[in-house]
Amino acid sequence: MTRLASRYWASLTDSRPEVWDRLVEQGRRRDLPLWRRYVASLLDVEAVGRGGGAAQAPEQELLERDPPASTVYYTLDRTVTVGTTPPVRRRAWRITGFALAALLVIATAFGASRLLPGPTLVTPMTPIVPPGLPPVGYHMVKDPAGYRLDVPLGWTRREKQGMAAPVVYYDSPHDGRELQIFQTAESSPAESLSLAENDPGYGFARQPGYAVVQRTSGANSSELAYVYDDPDRGYRLVVDHRLEAADGAVYAIRASGPGGAARLERIRAPLDAAVASFCPADVHCPTV
Repeated sequence: MTRLASRYWASLTDSRPEVWDRLVEQGRRRDLPLWRRYVASLLDVEAVGRGGGAAQAPEQELLERDPPASTVYYTLDRTVTVGTTPPVRRRAWRITGFALAALLVIATAFGASRLLPGPTLVTPMTPIVPPGLPPVGYHMVKDPAGYRLDVPLGWTRREKQGMAAPVVYYDSPHDGRELQIFQTAESSPAESLSLAENDPGYGFARQPGYAVVQRTSGANSSELAYVYDDPDRGYRLVVDHRLEAADGAVYAIRASGPGGAARLERIRAPLDAAVASFCPADVHCPTV
């Protein structure tokens, strides 16, 4: 290390070049960059600069800052001539190696894609309820009044005598919702619903706070959703559905509960299940 440091210091300071060996002479070449002078002084090779080795003036060196045109190739092999290009054989071997490596990577990736399983697509499955079975959370009830229908689990039955027929109630034990079922005397669902709404004596249009929310009608059914103020239970939402059953009779199925129009879907859910499953006793109903 001391000898190498001395050589480098001599090449920089130009001190007593006559006592140093040929290595220092190579390091003192003013026509070459600093790094090339240092390498030449360490490796004991002839440093070749621009113009075949002739020294250039410092002013010329400052003007010409482009890399030298000739290439100095340093190697441990003493037979290589300084200033020649690297051997073609090494470059060819390097290119061949890169090509083989690239082929190996491609082959490995292709083989892995053939062997590894692809992504599995999972499709959410919707539970399928067989025809005739009640939906989840409901059960079929054979009511003593002479029909069967799907009712939410946990709801309790009660019965009251109406003006023309018994009125059956199924009540929720939690939130005040209820179903109300009875047979009417009218000949069609539309007539039955119109009379219930507009009768001058007991029509529910005469109830305080009455307002229509939704009205629909079909070939064998009519439906009316409305709100009113119940003196005992407060603000109520009612969905009144009149239908012609399989035995030809007209029935009313009414769903009601607390709240306004925003709770319509929650209140009509048990109504839809009851209407879809309703069937008079001892009668074949294709959809039930």
